[in-house]
Amino acid sequence: MTVTAGSKPRIVKFSGSPLTIAQGSSSTLLWVTEGANTVSIDQGVGQVDVAGTTNVTPAATTTYTLTATNSFGSTTAQVTITVTPTVVTPAPTITSFTANPNPSPSAGSPVVLSCIAQNAKTVVISGVGPVDVNGNLTVNPQITTTYVCVATSSNPALPPASANLTVTVNGTSTSPAGMGTCVVTFDLTGATTPVTTCQTIYRNNNLNLSEALGDPNQPLAFNVTSENIQAAVLTPNPTNATALVQLSTLFGDYYFDVTATDSTGKALKARVDLQFVKTTVR
Repeated sequence: MTVTAGSKPRIVKFSGSPLTIAQGSSSTLLWVTEGANTVSIDQGVGQVDVAGTTNVTPAATTTYTLTATNSFGSTTAQVTITVTPTVVTPAPTITSFTANPNPSPSAGSPVVLSCIAQNAKTVVISGVGPVDVNGNLTVNPQITTTYVCVATSSNPALPPASANLTVTVNGTSTSPAGMGTCVVTFDLTGATTPVTTCQTIYRNNNLNLSEALGDPNQPLAFNVTSENIQAAVLTPNPTNATALVQLSTLFGDYYFDVTATDSTGKALKARVDLQFVKTTVR
């Protein structure tokens, strides 16, 4: 009688897809074996079917070893999943925002604003324009003016950083000679977010939010934000139903979002479209 010797199991395929992943992502291991009684994969996967798939999420580059076993022995195969570390982009920060000279000696005199930021892709003085490579921008304030420096990241998911700086102009006040007013409309039921459109010939404009005022026993907290980094909210007073905003020297539409919240948490929302339409800046 002739006795035919048995053989070890055969691993037909053992692969990963994809072989390179970003940290926190997953790869799919796939395997096919023949003649195996048991099949296992190390690195915590454990015993598996003789053929199949499983997802793995290694924290670092990892080599997985598949072992197929029968009564005649074991066969192994390996797959390496390469993990590329996630590059964490830090949020932008403003480390310094200064003016020279401050106070300004007279209306219209040049003042150099210097805004230094870290981890920023763009740095803009709202209502004026971007700073130069040294973080400087020269302005000529006619009145005592509050400037807002905004630093944005290359990662749009990160919030911008901002800092305020008031430049005092000797002999002037913070009340511009020319100023526009826009009365903002609210849906007092809170069901919709109405849009108020106002045309203005002035860079400085007051947003009148008094329509949101209702029951005096339920005082409102106001929050006004600009959708354009070229525009600034100069007096973000949460208890005041008036907000002073400043537009840039560029003509066009500037959008602001307003939220009025009472002590019970009920919120009224409104959107403002200020259309800067004059060819001469006031």
